[in-house]
Amino acid sequence: MGLDLEVVGASDPGLVGIRGKVVAESKNTIIIKERDNGRKTLPKGDIIAKLVLPEKAVVEVDGRLLSGRPHERTKKKIRITFTKWQQKPRK
Repeated sequence: MGLDLEVVGASDPGLVGIRGKVVAESKNTIIIKERDNGRKTLPKGDIIAKLVLPEKAVVEVDGRLLSGRPHERTKKKIRITFTKWQQKPRK
């Protein structure tokens, strides 16, 4: 919770481009707060989300991997495949 989220892929094209801050989640949905203080409920199983982690790293996650209650996800065994890697430029 508290991460910035943007929908970059979805089975419903109307969901693509929605962005906001994650404020809550349930077993099958993520609730985000948009800039205009509106709230949207997104189905986890139908989206690909781009998340900005606290370290400013950006990851894309298939929402199906997030399905389930948070405490149940810690017990799941998931094989992670990196499809994109964005490294910060060196100074």
